[in-house]
Amino acid sequence: MEIRFEFARGREVMFLSHLDLMRAFGRAIRRSGIPIRYSEGFNPHAEMVFGLPLQVGVTGAAECLDIALAAAPDASPEDAAPGADEAAARLNAQLPPGLAVTRAREKTAKAIILELITHAAYELRVGFANPADSADPSDPLFTDPPNAVAPLADSHPAAVLPAGFPIVVPPPSPLADA
Repeated sequence: MEIRFEFARGREVMFLSHLDLMRAFGRAIRRSGIPIRYSEGFNPHAEMVFGLPLQVGVTGAAECLDIALAAAPDASPEDAAPGADEAAARLNAQLPPGLAVTRAREKTAKAIILELITHAAYELRVGFANPADSADPSDPLFTDPPNAVAPLADSHPAAVLPAGFPIVVPPPSPLADA
């Protein structure tokens, strides 16, 4: 059985590299007692597949992770692998501050998470230390056609802040296709 998790990466862990994030999840999975499957060979590693890595210094609201659970052939019902909701609760209890599983479901599609991610949406927030330095919305930087804010697609409209910076509505979650 495989479980697809959607998790949030907050400001507390925004400076973790992708490798450090993988280590944090590996430790949390071991501490939670979730029976994860390991690769075979001389240096076995946990079978975890993350979505696209984020840059260091970036937070994420809908990051994805697939894990494969180990199945014991003669396990009793109480020793069986946990369901998606129970696994999420156990994992959340062990994750460091700033990381939180927001959704989980049993993976039914054969496609790996990297095949399902087709686009990403970024939100850029710019603040000015001094309000007098704020940009003028009539400045050509914000009104010229090359810099004008336009929707990414018909289904993903963009909204414009008074200073002219876009906030894009994020796309649907890849968990919907699990």
